Amino acid sequence: MRAVVAAGVAVLCALLVAVLPGCVSELMTVVQEPLRAESSLLKPKVMIAIVARNAAHSLPHYLGCIERLEYPKERIAIW
Repeated sequence: MRAVVAAGVAVLCALLVAVLPGCVSELMTVVQEPLRAESSLLKPKVMIAIVARNAAHSLPHYLGCIERLEYPKERIAIW
């Protein structure tokens, strides 16, 4: 599993170098922090990606549905 994570981090770093050459040193500091195991008692962290174009009218409904989820809010990230 660690090999997969390391490969993913390497690919991410390569993409960041290509896209954001001036900000790489700051981002590399964040990416290179050691991984910490989380408690098995916590619910998994989830990321919800909202991919919307010209859909501002539906965002309040969509975000309201996310807000009403019975899931710990600190374990949800919205992108």
